[in-house]
Amino acid sequence: MQKDVASAETMSFNVFLQIASGSASELEYHLLLARDLNFLTDTDYRELNDELSTLRRMLTSLLQKIETERVMAKC
Repeated sequence: MQKDVASAETMSFNVFLQIASGSASELEYHLLLARDLNFLTDTDYRELNDELSTLRRMLTSLLQKIETERVMAKC
């Protein structure tokens, strides 16, 4: 029973991270739009986009780690 609960929690967290990744993609579009409409300077856009890229890499790494651990647990 405990293993099923832990598995469900892991899957919920995985879904949460996937949603966060989608939100990051949406934010990337909004940053581009803000720059194109001159709400952001090129410097501000680059800085925010660099931060967003770092965040996306971190999310991707965490998702990969969780998936690897899930596969290894089945073995």
